[in-house]
Amino acid sequence: MADMRTVGLSEGAYRLPRNGKVLRKIFGKTRPHSGSHGPGCASGKQNIVEASQTSGTSKQAEIKLINVARASLEESLEDYLDFLRVRKLRVWAKDSKEALFVRKLGAQKNTSYRAYETYIDTRLPEVVANILVCLIHQTNHLLDQLLCKLEKTFVEDGGLRERMTRARLSHRAQQSSR
Repeated sequence: MADMRTVGLSEGAYRLPRNGKVLRKIFGKTRPHSGSHGPGCASGKQNIVEASQTSGTSKQAEIKLINVARASLEESLEDYLDFLRVRKLRVWAKDSKEALFVRKLGAQKNTSYRAYETYIDTRLPEVVANILVCLIHQTNHLLDQLLCKLEKTFVEDGGLRERMTRARLSHRAQQSSR
C-alpha cells in the first residue's frame, strides 16, 4: 500500500503566519473607528485557515485561498489607509521610527497579541490604525513568501492526482517485480 505521505495527504495543518495570529486577535477585538473588525480581516484569516486544511488534498485550492486571503488583507489595508487619509491623519512611512518599532515587535520570537495590547488598548485611533497597517504589511509579506513556496512545490511535485498516479504506478511496479 502506498504511503499516504507520498501523495501528500498528511500535509497541511500549518497555522497563521506569526503576524496573522496577532492580526486575528487584534482584528477580532478592534477597528480604530468602529470598535469592530472589518470583513476583509475576518475573511483573510478564515481563508488562511481553510487553505491549511485544504493543503493535503489540493495545492491549487490552497494557493487560491492564500491569494484570496492576501486580497482580503489588501482590502482591510485600504480601509485603514482611507481612515487615516479622510481624517487627515499621518500615515507612518515604512521606515519611520514608529513603523520600525512595530516591525521590531513583530520580529521577536513568539510574538503574541500581548506584545501589542498596550498600544492597541491605550493609543489614539491614528496610532492603532498605523499599527494595523504595519501588521497587515508584515502579514502580506509572509503570505507572499508562503505563496512562492507553495507555487514552487506545486511545480516540482504536481497536484494530488499526479502524486496519486505516481504512487499507484510505483506500487504496481513493486508488485510486478516480486
